[in-house]
Amino acid sequence: MEKYQDLMEELLDINYEFYQKGYITPTGGNISMRCPDEPEKVIITPSHIYKRRLKPEHMLIVDLQGKIQNDRKLKPSTETPFHLGIYRARKDINAVVHTHAIYTTILGLTDTKFIPVNAEIAMLTRLPIINWCSGTEESSRAVVQALDKHGYFVIIQNHGLVVAGPTLTWAAEVTDMIEVSCRILVTCRMMGVEPHTISPGTVDLIRAKMQGG
Repeated sequence: MEKYQDLMEELLDINYEFYQKGYITPTGGNISMRCPDEPEKVIITPSHIYKRRLKPEHMLIVDLQGKIQNDRKLKPSTETPFHLGIYRARKDINAVVHTHAIYTTILGLTDTKFIPVNAEIAMLTRLPIINWCSGTEESSRAVVQALDKHGYFVIIQNHGLVVAGPTLTWAAEVTDMIEVSCRILVTCRMMGVEPHTISPGTVDLIRAKMQGG
C-alpha cells in the first residue's frame, strides 16, 4: 500500500468536494500538500486527468525540484512550479489549493474591491491580484512574491485563486470563505448597488479576536 495513502485520500476528499461545488473543473485546478515526515516531498494532483475520477493511485509525489518520487506514468500538474515555489519559500506552508472558482475569478477580472461586507472578509484583509503566466517559473515567482512572508492567498487574474496554508483543511476552508465572500460582492455589483460595509472599529475587533488579541 502507498505510504501516504491516507493523505492522498484526504486530499481527494477536498478535490471531490470542490469539484461538486464547481471550484475545480474537469481539468482545471490543482491541490498539493507537504509530506509531514518528509518535508522536502509534496503530494500533488496529476495533469490532464478528469478531476471527478481521481484516485489515490493517480497521485504523484515530487521533491521540491519537481522530480517524481513514486512510480507513476502520469505527469504532475502543469502548475506544479508555483506550488513548489511556495513550499521552497515558506516553511510554514503545508498545503496549496488552486481553484477556478467562478465568483473569485470574476472579482479578479472586474476590479471589484474586496471590501468588508462580512466577518470573513474582515478576517482575510486584502486579496492581492497578479497577472497570469501559465505554468511558468515567472508565474511561480509572481505568486511567491505576492504571498511574501506572511500572505496566504492571491488571485491570478484571468485564471483563479491560490490559497496556501498550514494545513489542507485550513487552506480549503479559506478557499470556501473567499469564494462565498466574492459571490456576495459580485452579486451586489450585478445589482448595481453599493453594499454596506462593517465599520472600521468592528473590523479591528474581529481581527483582534482572530489573532487572540
